[in-house]
Amino acid sequence: MASQDSTELSGFYCWTDTLKGVHYGPGSTTTALPKLLDTLGIKTALIVTGRSLYDKTDVVKRIERILRERNAYGFTFYDIGQHSPISEIRRGLDIFKQYQCDGIVSVGGGSPVDASKAILYFLQKETNGPTLPQIAIPTTLSAAEYSIGAGFTDDEGNKVAISSQSLAPAGIILDAELTLETPERLWSALSFQLLGFVY
Repeated sequence: MASQDSTELSGFYCWTDTLKGVHYGPGSTTTALPKLLDTLGIKTALIVTGRSLYDKTDVVKRIERILRERNAYGFTFYDIGQHSPISEIRRGLDIFKQYQCDGIVSVGGGSPVDASKAILYFLQKETNGPTLPQIAIPTTLSAAEYSIGAGFTDDEGNKVAISSQSLAPAGIILDAELTLETPERLWSALSFQLLGFVY
């Protein structure tokens, strides 16, 4: 029986034009978020996050405080559930417009990051203008903050994917202090998921 083993690596990688900075380090949100707001010209930000991160930790309150100090706080939308249901994305889009936001700060795992991409995608389709920026502050290992694609579920529960270079977050903050509240069971599940990507 012939073997197809190969040690040759091949593929393609391209950094997106949208990314203006990745800031990292414990406590880096305090200095990085104001820098990214200035770099991206965000005057009023919508925070997009999940309910448990909002209800059970002070992580989102810290982000709200920084935005309020900069007079850049619009609203916190914390109704994003697993797999980013389209009904929640529509509500997020309505709130984004209601508070006249010009950017999103997503906080949490893959669902808030993907929901933010979808909100910005549908806004761009509606206005025919440029895709507005997202600053992603992940608290898990989803890696959604590095991709140009987003997934969500439609009204029938089917998974839908969208993709565009302009959907990649324009700023990423990797602050280890904000991950301290992430439950151990989630870290374990994410670790196995990441191993699946590698092998």
